[in-house]
Amino acid sequence: QATLRARKWNKEYVCWVWGEVLECQSIETPLVHKGKQKMALYQGRGKPQEAITHVMPIAWIGASDSRSTLLWVRIETGVRHQIRVHLQSLGHAIVGDPLYAEPNQKPEALSKDRMYLHAIRLNLPETPGIFCQPELAIGSIRELKQEWKELVAQERWQQNQ
Repeated sequence: QATLRARKWNKEYVCWVWGEVLECQSIETPLVHKGKQKMALYQGRGKPQEAITHVMPIAWIGASDSRSTLLWVRIETGVRHQIRVHLQSLGHAIVGDPLYAEPNQKPEALSKDRMYLHAIRLNLPETPGIFCQPELAIGSIRELKQEWKELVAQERWQQNQ
């Protein structure tokens, strides 16, 4: 618990989001509980919890009017649903998110009934090393790319380099 509060850890994810994210961003908006299951951005009511999320686009697919983005995400804080709420607040809900995606953002053609958010790295200072091996992250990215290819007729990938 002290390690988490002192931010002596590193958590990284990849996710597939709706819309086109063109640049790296940091979101530092606090979150609050909204009922039993959901969280929301702090707007003056409730007890705010500090939440810091960093995102970087990796790749894009689709026509310019219906583009999706593969993101790398790193969080500095560990608030419930932090990544999901921060991305949704930017208008880029995670594909397959049952709580935070808009009704028109729930694809019926997905081959799997799940949310496209994958943890790829967790480092703790007391136990050096990576608990999620890089090959698992690469496998997750390959799986996402394959599902994109199956879902989107136009298969032109643009890599962020």
